[in-house]
Amino acid sequence: MNEMLTTTGQQLANNDRVGSGECSRAEIRLLIQEARRLERIQFRVIGRTDKLDRAGRACSRLELGNLSGTATAFIRHDEFAAHHRDVDHGDIVLIGGGLQEMADRFLIRIDDICRAHSSCIRPTALLPKEWVLPNFIPQLRTVIRHWLGISSPALQRLMTDVFLDASNALGFLNVPASKRYHHAYQGGLLDHTADMLLKLEERTWFQERLFQHDLATVLVILHDIGKTVTFVGGDHSDRGGHQPHEMAALEMLAVPLTKLEMTDPIAANLIRGFFKPRDWYPKKHDPIYKLVSSLDRQSADF
Repeated sequence: MNEMLTTTGQQLANNDRVGSGECSRAEIRLLIQEARRLERIQFRVIGRTDKLDRAGRACSRLELGNLSGTATAFIRHDEFAAHHRDVDHGDIVLIGGGLQEMADRFLIRIDDICRAHSSCIRPTALLPKEWVLPNFIPQLRTVIRHWLGISSPALQRLMTDVFLDASNALGFLNVPASKRYHHAYQGGLLDHTADMLLKLEERTWFQERLFQHDLATVLVILHDIGKTVTFVGGDHSDRGGHQPHEMAALEMLAVPLTKLEMTDPIAANLIRGFFKPRDWYPKKHDPIYKLVSSLDRQSADF
């Protein structure tokens, strides 16, 4: 829980620094001493329980998480309008209030809560630390750092649209990358993806081409997203046992790609083309596809 200290004050408001690992432990200690006020910080709702408090008033207990850690908050229903308090598992919310450390957990006294608009949602809230096995926190930070490095607003929005679905985010962070071949363990897909992104960094010639770099980053993160569907249910699942994960990915990305097509149709078609079966026409030809496939093979041969 030490890293939860980064949820205080200015540090949580600058989650990019947290994601890139720039904040030292000395800075964290200073922040916890200087500020215990949260100002419209983004969290994902990772749990909700409705009940009556000791005075018989309706309230909700929320478990909130982001890249920095997890905190508990309580909402008294008579203190907030229904459209503010009616948040559910997986929602991204903006929280304002006071942070208090209690024994082994952190409590937030909420003064302000509302759903975050999709145009401003950050990956640090979409992929909360609580949903990742502790050993894979560095890999989570690697993915978020590269995601934040995407310069195209349209592709950033595509990524948000994909991972707004809590099942997509949970699956990405926890499914294996394969059943028997490589990274065949819980969190394997996250581990495999982070490894591919680090290998992408080594392609220095590639960094000068912003659009290609953005597209490659998106394809690396999403290249096995279909496995969050096909690997759920075990060997006896008809879908998991027989549907190619590329086709599952096209189903999952259908709506986000439709939205992307309105602002960047070239990028939308290039992403669709990556997931098309090999024997479909027109044949795959973009060099980005070859690059991502090469990184995939390199990581799989670890």
